[in-house]
Amino acid sequence: MAFKKVDPKQSFPKMEEEILKFWEKNKIFEKSVEKNSPDKSFIFYEGPPSANGTPGLHHVLARAFKDVIPRYKTMKGYRVERKAGWDTHGLPVEIQAEKELGLKNKQEIENIIPGNPRESIIEFNKKCKESVWKYKDEWEKLTERMAYWVDMKNPYITYENRYIESVWWVVAQIFKTKNKKGESLIYKGHKVVPYCYRCGTTLSSHEVAQGYQKVKDNSIFVKFKAKPNPEKGIDDNTYFLVWTTTPWTLPGNVALAIGNNIDYCIIEILSGRMVGIDANKLKEYEVPEIHPERIIISKKFAEKLKESRNFNILKEFSGKDLLGLEYEPLYDTNNTDKKSYYVVEGDFVTTQEGTGIVHIAPAFGVDDSEIGKKYDLPTLVTVDIKGRMSADVPGKGILVKNKNDKGEYAVDHLIIEDLQKKNILLKLEKYEHDYPFCWRCDTPLIYYAKLSWFIRMSELSGELVKNNENINWIPEHIKEGRFGEWLKDVKDWAISRERYWGTPLPIWVCEKCGETKAVESIEEIREQLGNPNKLFLVRHGEAENNVKNILNSDLSKNHYHLTENGEKQIKDLTKILEDKKIDLIFSSPLLRARETAEIIANNLKLQIIEDDRLSEFGQGEFDGKTQEEFDAVFPTWPEEIMDKREEFGVETENEARERFSNFLKEINEKYKNKNIIIVSHGDPLQFLYSIIQERDRVEAYRNDWYPTKGSAKIIYSKYFDLHKPFIDDVKLKCACGGEMQRVPEVLDVWFDSGSMPLAQFHYPNEATKEDKEKIESGKFFPADYISEAIDQTRGWFYTLHAIATLLNKSGKVPTGYAYRNVICLGHILDVKGKKMSKSKGNVIDPMEVMDEYGADMLRWMLFTINQPGLPKCFDIRKMREVMNRVFRMLWNSYYFFVMYANIDKFKPTTNNQQPTTNLLDKWIVSELNVLIKNVDEKLSAYDIYSATGLIEKFIDNLSNWYIRRSRKRFWKSENDEDKNQAYRTLHYVLVELSKLMAPFTPFIAEEIYRNLTSPQPSPYQGEGEIKTPSPLQGEGRDEVVSVHLAEFPVTDEKLIDEILNKQMQNVRDVINTGLEIRASEKIKVRQPLAFLETNCKDLELFKDIIKEELNVKKINFVERVNREDKNLVIRDLYSEPNKMTAVIDITKQVAINTEITPELKLEGQAREVIRHIQEMRKEAGYEVDNRIKVCYTGLLGVFDKFGQMIAKETLADSLNKGKLADADLEKEFKINGEKIKILIKR
Repeated sequence: MAFKKVDPKQSFPKMEEEILKFWEKNKIFEKSVEKNSPDKSFIFYEGPPSANGTPGLHHVLARAFKDVIPRYKTMKGYRVERKAGWDTHGLPVEIQAEKELGLKNKQEIENIIPGNPRESIIEFNKKCKESVWKYKDEWEKLTERMAYWVDMKNPYITYENRYIESVWWVVAQIFKTKNKKGESLIYKGHKVVPYCYRCGTTLSSHEVAQGYQKVKDNSIFVKFKAKPNPEKGIDDNTYFLVWTTTPWTLPGNVALAIGNNIDYCIIEILSGRMVGIDANKLKEYEVPEIHPERIIISKKFAEKLKESRNFNILKEFSGKDLLGLEYEPLYDTNNTDKKSYYVVEGDFVTTQEGTGIVHIAPAFGVDDSEIGKKYDLPTLVTVDIKGRMSADVPGKGILVKNKNDKGEYAVDHLIIEDLQKKNILLKLEKYEHDYPFCWRCDTPLIYYAKLSWFIRMSELSGELVKNNENINWIPEHIKEGRFGEWLKDVKDWAISRERYWGTPLPIWVCEKCGETKAVESIEEIREQLGNPNKLFLVRHGEAENNVKNILNSDLSKNHYHLTENGEKQIKDLTKILEDKKIDLIFSSPLLRARETAEIIANNLKLQIIEDDRLSEFGQGEFDGKTQEEFDAVFPTWPEEIMDKREEFGVETENEARERFSNFLKEINEKYKNKNIIIVSHGDPLQFLYSIIQERDRVEAYRNDWYPTKGSAKIIYSKYFDLHKPFIDDVKLKCACGGEMQRVPEVLDVWFDSGSMPLAQFHYPNEATKEDKEKIESGKFFPADYISEAIDQTRGWFYTLHAIATLLNKSGKVPTGYAYRNVICLGHILDVKGKKMSKSKGNVIDPMEVMDEYGADMLRWMLFTINQPGLPKCFDIRKMREVMNRVFRMLWNSYYFFVMYANIDKFKPTTNNQQPTTNLLDKWIVSELNVLIKNVDEKLSAYDIYSATGLIEKFIDNLSNWYIRRSRKRFWKSENDEDKNQAYRTLHYVLVELSKLMAPFTPFIAEEIYRNLTSPQPSPYQGEGEIKTPSPLQGEGRDEVVSVHLAEFPVTDEKLIDEILNKQMQNVRDVINTGLEIRASEKIKVRQPLAFLETNCKDLELFKDIIKEELNVKKINFVERVNREDKNLVIRDLYSEPNKMTAVIDITKQVAINTEITPELKLEGQAREVIRHIQEMRKEAGYEVDNRIKVCYTGLLGVFDKFGQMIAKETLADSLNKGKLADADLEKEFKINGEKIKILIKR
C-alpha cells in the first residue's frame, strides 16, 4: 500500500476545497446521518438566521459551536438530523423592504398603489418575500465552506403555509389553556407597552431587552405648585419638587406619587442659589432671586442638598401625611371629569434617585398606568400613534424623540424652555442611563398605552424558573443569573404586531357577540377557501435505477423495481397517511411509482388511478444513461435545458407544464374537498408543487423543496397565501349567527422562531401517530443541544423556553423546557475589544479568512480563543500562530510518517496497535488513550474549550517529543522489528487522532484519515465516487472511506500506563532542568558534556533518552548530588505541568559537569558540521533517502576523529579532503571561529 504523497507546504484552503467536492460527490453528510439508527437519536435545533443580511464572523462562531457537538454525537453512534431553517418574517425584513422601496412609514406602505391599501400591502409583502433571499447564496456558501453540516436542501421556512399552520396550532393550544380564574392565557388588553412609532408597532419585553443603549439625556428638577393647606403647613409659595428624565411626558401628568414609608420635609432655602443649565445655550445659569420658596422633598434628598445649600427644615412628616394634597397642573390638558392633580401612594417610589416624588402620566409608563387604574385617574394621551406631541403645548406636531440641530430631543427642549419661562424649572443636568431603542430600526422607544394581545407569562414565572432547573447552561452562571433573573421578573408577552409581513395572528372575533376563536389549522377555514382538495405529493421509494444512477422515463424500459429499502420507506410513509382520511390515489404508470402506490393503496383500501400525465420527465436520448452523462450536456440546468432539450428529444418545459396543468385542472373541476395522494417522481412533483404555488419556470427547479425518495408533501390544490391581506378576507360564521373577522395584527417574529421545534416538521399536520408519540414521550422534544450568542437569552432561548412551558401546561409536550443543553456564546469583537461594524471599518470577512488560512484554522481559533461565554477579541494576526502551533505541527507529523512509510513500503494491518517493547511507543499510545478518554468526557459535558486544549498539548507531545525522539528509528536502513513497531505506532496514533479531531477540524481530519486508511488513488485526484476496501476495516468492505463515517475513538484502558506517563513527565522535567543549566552557562546543546548527576533514581530506564537530549556522555544516578565538585552546576528539578504554573521540587536535583575537554570540543564541532551538511541537503532539494558525497577543507582533526559519525548522520558515502568536481552546492562556515568549506554532490 502506497500512501498519497504529502506536500510539506500544503495550502490548507486548497485542500479543503477538494475535500468539499469529495463530500458533495459522495454525499458524506447524508451518509453520516443515515448510518445510525433513529432509535438512538440526538436532537439538535438550528436557530433560523435571516438571509436578508450578509453572514459575518459571529455567524461562523455560532455555527462552529453548533457543528462540533452533532459531529461528535454522530461518531458516537447517535442519529443527529440537522434541519436548516430560515427566519423570513418580521421587522428586520420589513425595514429592508422599506429601504428598497424608498418608504419611510406605514402610511407610505399602504399607499404604494395610491388609494388602494389592500393592493399596496400585497406589493409590499411581495417585496418582503423577495428580500429574504437576497443573501441566500452567501449564507449557503459560508455554511458549506466552513463545513457546518446541516440539511440546507430541506429547510424549514417560516413564511411557508405549512410552517404558519403549525404556529397557528401552537397559538390555539395556548389560547385554549386557562389560568386558575378560568381565563385564557391569551388576552387582549389596554396596557402601556414599549412602542416604536417609526415602525408603528408594539415590542415584547425580550425584544426591548436586546436594544438598550447608553445615552446622555436631559433630566430636570421641576416645581409643581401645591395648593395651600394650612393644616399641613403649606402656603401659596410651597412646591413639590419632582425629578424626571422624560420632560415630554409632563403634559400627560395627572398625579404625583410618594412612598407611604418615606420621610418627607418642607425646606426653606436661605442662601446659595440653585444652579441650573440654560435650556437654550446649555450653559449654567443662576435661578433669579425671588422671595424664599418652600419645597417639599424627601429627607434623604434634603441630606444631599446640605452639601451645596443652606436651608431650614420647617416641618417633617411621613409620606402618608401628604396623601390627597392637591397641586396646580403644569398644563391644561385634562378634558375629563375624573379627579386628578393630587398626591397618591406608589409602592415603586424610592429615594435612590430623585427627590422621592414621582410624576404620574398613565399613558406613558407601566407603573403610572397601574397607579392610574388603582386611583381611577384619567389617561391623557398627549402623543399620537405616530409619536408626535398632540397636546396644545410647546412642541405640538413634533416627534417626541426626534432630535433638533443641536442634538437634543426637540420636544424636550421646548418643554424645558417653557418651564424655565414659567420659573418652575429648578435645575437641568445631563443624566447618563440605559435607554431602550428599537432592536431593528434604532429609533428610541416610548412607553405608550395601547390595545395589544398578550400571553400571561407573569402568571407562569414560577413554572418558567422551575423548568429552567432542568437545563444545563454553559456558562453555568447564566442559569441563575442573566436568564434566571429574567424569568423571575418576566412580563406578559405582547405577541401582536401592527405590521404586515408576519404570521397572521389566528384569532377571529365575532362583530356581533364578541365571541373569540383561535383557528389552529387550514382545515378549519377550508370551506372559506373554496373547499380545495388536499394533495399529498408522494415520491416513489428508492428504486433500482436510483441505486444504479440510471435515468428512466421510457415505458418500454419500465423494469426498475423498488429496492428493499424503497419498500421500507413506503411502508413507513403509509403510517403517516393512514389517519389522513385519504379519498383517492393517482399514480404514474412507471413500475417504481406503481409499486409505491400499491403498497399505500393496499393499506388504505383504495383503488389506484393511473395517469400518464404523472410520469417522469421524458429523457429522450438520455433514457437509460446516467445522471452524470445528462449533467455533462446541461451543466447549468435548468437554464440551458430550456434551449437545448428538443435537439436531444428531451421533454420541454412547456410540454411538462401543459400536462401537469391539465392534470391539476381536471382534478380540481372533478373533485372538491377531497384528500388525494399523487404518486410520481422527483422533478414532476417539484414542478407540480411550483405550478400550484404559481411560480415561474426557474423557480420550478429552484424552489426550496425537492422531494426525497419515499416522502410526502401536503399542499392544497388551490394556492392560498395565508399572509395579509388575503387572510383578512376569510370570514367565519359565529354560533350567534354573526360574522367573525380576523384581528388585523401579525405575530411577534420571535414567536415564529420559538415554535420551530414543532413547526419545522409541520406538526401536527404531517406527523404520524408514531411521531406524535415520540414528541409526547420526549424522543423528539426537547432538544439535546442548542447554541447561539448570549443576547439570545432575551430572544430565541427565552421564546423556546416560554412556548415549551406554555405547551407543557396545555399537555401537548412532555416537558416545560425546549432544550437540555445550551452553549451561550460571547460576542465577537475586534482586536481592541470594540463591536464590529461596517461604519467603523473593523468588520472581518470570514470568507476572506478561510480563503487565506482555511476553515479548520478559523474554527479552531474560535474554539480556543477563550471560554465560550466570554467576549472574543478577534486578532487576525493570531491565525498564523494557530497555524504554527497546531496545524503545521500536526501536518509535519503526518508528512513525516507518509514520507518514510512510502520509502520503506510500510503496510498497515487491521490491528496496527500490536504489542511493542519500546518505551516511547508505549508512552505515546498510553497518552493517546488518556486523551481519548478525557476528550470524550469533555465533549460529553459540552466542554469544547478544555477538549481542544488537551488535543493541542497532545499534538505538541507527539511532534516535539515522540517523533523527535523516534526519528532515528525511522531513519535507519534496516527494516527491523523496532522500525516496524515505530511505523505501526505512529500510524495508529495519527488515525485515532484524526478521528478525535474530526468534530473540531473536519477537513484536516478527513485528509489524514483517508490517506492513511485508503489505498491509492487519492479521492482528490479523480472523478466519481471512490469505493475501496480499507485495510483497517477488513478486507472486501466496499464502502466510501471517510473519517465522518467512522466511530469516535474508544479508550483502551489496558493501553494506559499512568506510571509510565508520570515517569516520562519526570524525564522531561529532568531534561528541561538540564537545558536550563546549559542556557545559563551559554553552552549549546550540540556541545557534548561529560556527565549528568541526579537523585531521580526511578528514571534509570530512560537514561539513554536523557543522555541524547542533553548530549551528555554519562548519567550518574546518586542518592545525593555532589556539591563539592566545582565543575557541577546544580539546579532543583523544574517542572512545568501546564502553561499556567511552574513547580520547583527541591527534593529532586539535577547537576551537569560543564567542563569541556579538548575531545568534547572536537565532538561538538563535529555535530555543528553535521547540522550544516543537513541544511545544505535541504537547500539542494535532496530527498531524505538520497546518498551523497562530501568534500571539505578545514577542521581536519574533526573529520579524522569523527568522520564515521558525520558520514552516517548525513548519508554520505564518502568524506574526502579537498575539492569536489561538479558539486551541487558549496558553502563556507565558521565553527568556533575556525573556517571550514563543505561541498556536496548527490
